[in-house]
Amino acid sequence: MIIVIAAILIVMFFGCRFRMKNDFADEMLSLPQVNMIKGLCALEIVMDHLGAYIPDNKLLSPFHTVGLLAVAMFFFFSGYGVTKSRLGKPEYLRKFLPNRLSSVLIPLFVTNLFYLALNFLLGTNYTFGESLLKVFDFSGYSAALNGTTWYIYTIAYFYIIFYIGYRFLSERLALVLLTAFALVYSLIPVIIGGDQLGVQRFGMCFCFIAGTITASNEKKLIASMRRHYLLWLAAAFLATGLGLILYLKKYEDLFWGGFIGRNIGTFCFTFLMLLILMKVRPSNRVLAYLGKISIEIYLLHMVFIRLYRSDLMNLKDDAIYSAAVIISSIALASLIHFPDQWLVAKAKHGINRMYTKRT
Repeated sequence: MIIVIAAILIVMFFGCRFRMKNDFADEMLSLPQVNMIKGLCALEIVMDHLGAYIPDNKLLSPFHTVGLLAVAMFFFFSGYGVTKSRLGKPEYLRKFLPNRLSSVLIPLFVTNLFYLALNFLLGTNYTFGESLLKVFDFSGYSAALNGTTWYIYTIAYFYIIFYIGYRFLSERLALVLLTAFALVYSLIPVIIGGDQLGVQRFGMCFCFIAGTITASNEKKLIASMRRHYLLWLAAAFLATGLGLILYLKKYEDLFWGGFIGRNIGTFCFTFLMLLILMKVRPSNRVLAYLGKISIEIYLLHMVFIRLYRSDLMNLKDDAIYSAAVIISSIALASLIHFPDQWLVAKAKHGINRMYTKRT
């Protein structure tokens, strides 16, 4: 298992370049840099879920503990990316909703086919109608084929609110609407008095807003971080630590742990990560590639986590099991990425033609 962990750490951090005092990276949120961080986060999420399936392995325990931070960065990059595009492209919002939803839902529906096949192999049969409902399910509740797809549904909801706000309201009111939605959405487990829907989906969504705020105020924010770097670093580190400690200490408490601790910890971590990227520049072709297929890795890895510990295969050795899951997830994600992108491109082309005809 040590060899597997070492290999993962090498992939994650090989080629990192460090900046000296008073020297800061200029493009820490450029597309190549963001792709590499997405690749790192995708690997971390796979290791996190492996840790849940191998709970007694102390080497995987750290990955399992900080897995939520990787998803937090996906929320951040989503909020940052759509806001950056909105500010730079005057017509961006016109076709925003169908374009953005197709980019996340099409990969979801395609990968759901693999979970349907997995369930069939493991002895769960559905009628044709039930199969269609499972594949195209948009609820994200406990009946979903893949329990980790809560992120896809949540980000889709935020895209809808983002569009409504910035398409029809002023800049300030749009941010208020987005924040109000995040607040209500995060409080759902507390409101219903239980965690039937999975608290993880509700306790990180403010990171999307962190991304929108960063993109809207990027020059001023980065300038302030450069001038007062150590102060920002200390504040972000302290706030992140306090939030995560509260989350871990009050894990069973849906309000103090799931809402307050989790949201504070993940929200502040996104700024801590931004500060780190000002000094540490990833430079790794493997991470860059994994970043391009990160959504497929995220959506598919649970197929192999379940399959390789099922009665069909039951790989008992933790190292072999972990390596098989990681390699298989990357291989299948690579195969599925291009059909996914082709379908997304076809959907966007159809959307563009429809809008062109209207005008």
